[in-house]
Amino acid sequence: MSVLHFSVNAQDFLSSQYYSNLPVFNPGFTGIDDFTDVKLSGYQGWNSFNISNNNVYASVFSSLNNAQQITIKNNALRLSPTAYKQMESQKELRRKHGMGGVVSSRNVGPYKSFSVNYQYAFHLPLSSSVNLSLGTRIGFTNQRIDFSGFTVRDEINDIFFQQLANANNGNQDSYTTDFGLLLYSKKFYAGLSTTNLVKGKLSNDGILSFIDSKRFQFHTTGVLNLAANVQLNVGGYVFLQEGYDLGWAGNLRARYKELFYMGVSYNKNAQLSLLFGLSVNSTVNLHYSYDQYLSSLSNFNVNAHEIVLGFSLSNRAKSQPKFW
Repeated sequence: MSVLHFSVNAQDFLSSQYYSNLPVFNPGFTGIDDFTDVKLSGYQGWNSFNISNNNVYASVFSSLNNAQQITIKNNALRLSPTAYKQMESQKELRRKHGMGGVVSSRNVGPYKSFSVNYQYAFHLPLSSSVNLSLGTRIGFTNQRIDFSGFTVRDEINDIFFQQLANANNGNQDSYTTDFGLLLYSKKFYAGLSTTNLVKGKLSNDGILSFIDSKRFQFHTTGVLNLAANVQLNVGGYVFLQEGYDLGWAGNLRARYKELFYMGVSYNKNAQLSLLFGLSVNSTVNLHYSYDQYLSSLSNFNVNAHEIVLGFSLSNRAKSQPKFW
């Protein structure tokens, strides 16, 4: 009996809300905020082919040995808002390490994956307002294909389908190592990162072979003060992935009093996203987006909902995330 050997190119999940959890997309952001940041996310897409398309993840990121956090803890009752702002500009108090991790699950039709990532970053002040961060990510991924739920007109005599059915146990474990570089201040960031830069197989059953192509990303954002209580965030990213044309996306969001924001996002695939976010007492934040594909050729993802729920722990100074 012959066994079918073929390759599956599993593109990484591209979120319209990448800005809500930046360390997931660039390890240089790991530990950028002076509190423990916990995020839970769920994505659900609907399409004309009735094919499942969902993604869920949980992440935790925090800064380590942060002199600024220690200073706040030891002087919490004596720090005025003015003194805190002065402390934020001191280089020796802004030098820190960040670490964290992500657990995620992806399901697109017969393709399923489960991954665990560990991340580390070092943040180095370059001036009174600008910082440089270098980060790395080590990941483990299990990928598999299951065609058991699919049917064809003539299941018995369709040789190609029978070969696919025999590949139900197609399974592969692999590892990846990636890097991120980030330049940032309170008003902007510009970052470069990689996906699947260093990769290798830990195990493979010989039935299926998954190709995880390399990708290079550039993210940037600028924050403008429009009024006393209104800020405008203009951001976007471009990425180059092996075997694909250059991809890009941009978003525009307006925030009122650090309480809520609204905006829109658009990318090269003619995906328009409506964006909304809400912050509660500097402790809980909620991000929501609705994605709609405008091109008649994009039938695989007709529309989608995505929710990101975040919690700021050990946040004695009640700091907001540096980038919202």
